[in-house]
Amino acid sequence: MKQRNGCIFILAIFIMSILLTFFVSDRFYLLILFAIILMLGAFAAIVGDKRKSRLGSKELIDEYNNLNFLPYKLNSSLLTKREAVTYNYLVPAAQKHNLVVCVKPRIADFVSVTLERYVKGSQFHKYFNRISAKHVDFLLCHGFDLKPVFAIELDDSSHDKADRIERDEFVDLVYHVIELDVIHLTGYITQEHIETVIDNAMKNKTLFVSSL
Repeated sequence: MKQRNGCIFILAIFIMSILLTFFVSDRFYLLILFAIILMLGAFAAIVGDKRKSRLGSKELIDEYNNLNFLPYKLNSSLLTKREAVTYNYLVPAAQKHNLVVCVKPRIADFVSVTLERYVKGSQFHKYFNRISAKHVDFLLCHGFDLKPVFAIELDDSSHDKADRIERDEFVDLVYHVIELDVIHLTGYITQEHIETVIDNAMKNKTLFVSSL
């Protein structure tokens, strides 16, 4: 289909060039018209490719039925190596306090926007879109009702980039607004370090709750 569209476009350019040669005597204007036609053709090709890239589920199902192939595969793990090591350290440290470790939950799964979603003029989507595609590395929750207790972020060198710094500042601000404690883990991580961090965080939270 793409080759067919390309041939049609080339043929159209050829015919237009012949017609323009007869009707346009000034070479300068002729070159301008050629440039405009080429730009319009390139724009049409780009738009066509974008439309094809936004195939719906039905089209992909049909594609699989025709080709018996889709470009997907199962990853060997849900976590990177560093995340997996941290997870294995977190589990026993969290269990001491009857906490469970949730892996890579979407922030919008445990944070709600307080604005009305379907009310005209509501800015719900302005705020929802800012959290809908963001995830936290780990979320520690109460074992009984899965109420969030701590968010845990693994900060590596990628967090030093400008866009990541802005992302982290915004996410930390969201945690501050919803009063959810966040723990940032950096550098070399050990079992002892994780246990100390979780124990101290729980101790501080207990002291805070008892002082209310």
